[in-house]
Amino acid sequence: MVYRLDQKIKTVSTPETARLAEEFNYPMPDPSLDSMASTLKVGNMKIEIYFPGEAHTSDNMTIWLPKHNILFGDMIFAMEQKNSGIIDEANMEAWPNTMKNLMYVYKDAKIVIPGHKNLGR
Repeated sequence: MVYRLDQKIKTVSTPETARLAEEFNYPMPDPSLDSMASTLKVGNMKIEIYFPGEAHTSDNMTIWLPKHNILFGDMIFAMEQKNSGIIDEANMEAWPNTMKNLMYVYKDAKIVIPGHKNLGR
């Protein structure tokens, strides 16, 4: 999602997210992130951005904070969530393999922050 462009806060995305923003008439982010994986530094914090595959959306990305072993992803749902929510943009066939990929790549995650509901440990 694109927030705070009206306040001149730089918003970066992948080319796919920028394409979708343009298609749906949202403000255009800077499509400077790699489509598969990127690393950003904010102060001394390393942030890894990774595309594990399609799931909740075609462009869903995850955020990994390796220093703290924290993983965030919108396609990750909390244990108490009983359904898959709004799936208009979802690829339901790809979602299980995307989650397997994510669990393999980030098997060291200590804290998982879902895009919906409560975090898990």
